[in-house]
Amino acid sequence: MKTHFVNKKESMIAVLAVLMVLLQVKSFCQDRQDPGKPHPPTTEERMKIVQEKIIKPLSLNTTQSQTVTQAFMDFFTAADNARKNQKDLHGPLDKSVIGPIEKTRDDKISKVLTKEQFTKYLELEKAARPPKPGNQDPPKK
Repeated sequence: MKTHFVNKKESMIAVLAVLMVLLQVKSFCQDRQDPGKPHPPTTEERMKIVQEKIIKPLSLNTTQSQTVTQAFMDFFTAADNARKNQKDLHGPLDKSVIGPIEKTRDDKISKVLTKEQFTKYLELEKAARPPKPGNQDPPKK
């Protein structure tokens, strides 16, 4: 079946429409490229985890809660920026990269928590970390 366009404007519109469809298909395919590989959580999802697994159990006051929240927001931003500079965007950051970022976060947090709260914070923070690839526990029956 032949399609004849009356003028160049119609042919350009048709070409643009085809390109838009191809771009959408490409984007869809990229999202589906590795469906078995989980995508990293968003900052909002990570902050929900911090709220549930760290801030709530510590029973922080408003000032403490705001400081801890901001420290984690800064931490996630710095870690995401560092991750953009490595080859494997979804892989773990090297300890030499993430260590100073964690130290900065923990230094900010230690300034507003009591010694007891900070000790408990360190335990909660470690427990709240996502499991390392390959170290996931089998599902409980």
